[in-house]
Amino acid sequence: MTPGVDPMSVVGDLGWPTGKLGSDSEGPPKVERLLRHFQEHERKEGQTLQEYREIIERVGNPMVKFVLNLIRVDETKHYEVANAMLATLEKNLFWRDSPAALDVFRSIGEEKEQLLALVKKFIRLEREGIKEYESLLSEAKDYYEGLFPVLLRALIKDSEKHLMFLEFLRKYLQAARS
Repeated sequence: MTPGVDPMSVVGDLGWPTGKLGSDSEGPPKVERLLRHFQEHERKEGQTLQEYREIIERVGNPMVKFVLNLIRVDETKHYEVANAMLATLEKNLFWRDSPAALDVFRSIGEEKEQLLALVKKFIRLEREGIKEYESLLSEAKDYYEGLFPVLLRALIKDSEKHLMFLEFLRKYLQAARS
């Protein structure tokens, strides 16, 4: 490596199967902007998580503590996802091995059909769960200062997110090598 040269400045148009990562205009390549965005986001997310932990320790109201803790748990998952994405970019750009990196190019192996069947089952169960939560919304609208409807809507959104992931897995598994 040349001293004083930003390692990202030598990354050109990689054209990986996951998408074209080269420069789309003047300025740094897209992959560099993406990497730097994830680095900054990970830093901010870490700070936010610490702030949630601190306020949850101090707050006395059980409902406020419960809701803030729900958010903290989600933020922890967001931090882990962003960290995996960052580790994957760094692994592929700088050949850094990291247990957090996602290895999306590996073959699935013998369990492909079993996994596909389970994913299809989970898709069905998530759809059923969404319908059940939606039917409970009107019944729970006045419960606990409106907390129950908020929680039910959050559960619906989480199930919709799960469906998005499961649909991705279904397509990924169908296209994967055994």
